[in-house]
Amino acid sequence: MLVTPEAVELHLDTAGLGSRVLATLIDLVVMAMLFGGLMAALGIAALGDDSGTFVLVVMAIGTPLILFGYPIVSETLWRGRTIGKSVMGLRVVTSQGAPIRFRHAAIRAFVGLIDFQLTAGMAAVVSVLASSDGRRLGDMAAGTLVIRSRQVVGRTAVPVAFIPHSGSEDFTRTLDVSRVDNEMHQAIRSFLLRVQDFSPEVRWELAVKFGTAAARRLKVSPPADMHPETFLVSVLSACQQTAGASGAQAWPQQPAATWADRAAPDASGAPVPATSGSVWVAANPASPADLVASPEPPPSTAPADPAGPGDGFSAPT
Repeated sequence: MLVTPEAVELHLDTAGLGSRVLATLIDLVVMAMLFGGLMAALGIAALGDDSGTFVLVVMAIGTPLILFGYPIVSETLWRGRTIGKSVMGLRVVTSQGAPIRFRHAAIRAFVGLIDFQLTAGMAAVVSVLASSDGRRLGDMAAGTLVIRSRQVVGRTAVPVAFIPHSGSEDFTRTLDVSRVDNEMHQAIRSFLLRVQDFSPEVRWELAVKFGTAAARRLKVSPPADMHPETFLVSVLSACQQTAGASGAQAWPQQPAATWADRAAPDASGAPVPATSGSVWVAANPASPADLVASPEPPPSTAPADPAGPGDGFSAPT
């Protein structure tokens, strides 16, 4: 269990030693194939080089490129996966549950020299078994975790249709969501499906942060009387309409209260005057890359209606 800076508890299913060993073995086979291809190419190229200098130089450069380049490039471009991890349904994430970046993958790969090459894998095995969350030395140095990302067999994900709230249909049709990438889409979707899991204060803060980031990404100014969650539902609805998607569940209808005429409490508990602008302004707004929600639990039932009379969207006082 992890706790985000917003005081939200994340329950991540960390990978076990067995699945990680199998994933590593698969990756070793892949690297061996790459190395074999390199040797074959060198064998052909060396036919005209009697000294063998060219072969030695290319091997000296190519071997570390395969050894370190394969995991770094794969995990950076493939959202924490390599071929072995993908086969075993594993993924590397940061200790906050966010996708890793180049520096995380690079640290894991270079510390892997100790985990695997210098100790024949014993350092990795001992550290994974000794760590409560299954981290090897590379994970500890990079601040990462290896989690299970594959859906459990027999658990069916229920599609959710995000229906624009009453009165926001025309605004939804004007949205150009081509700038919404998969990362932002999944983060917003996860937040909306889990709003009932947050305290009112955290729910309000996340709604404003996600709404601000999405508005800036889309370069749009939402209406002044639009609640941030209503705006987020409109964004996902526009995404589904663009993709021709349809779901089995509908998001609850428009909240009774609007965000523009409500005030969120500051750190001292005193109300902060509501803004009159059309774009939500959060204190220290996070960038879209920072707004990565935790892996969402498969929604087996429709989320509870947050628009109940007198609660849900009203900021805490």
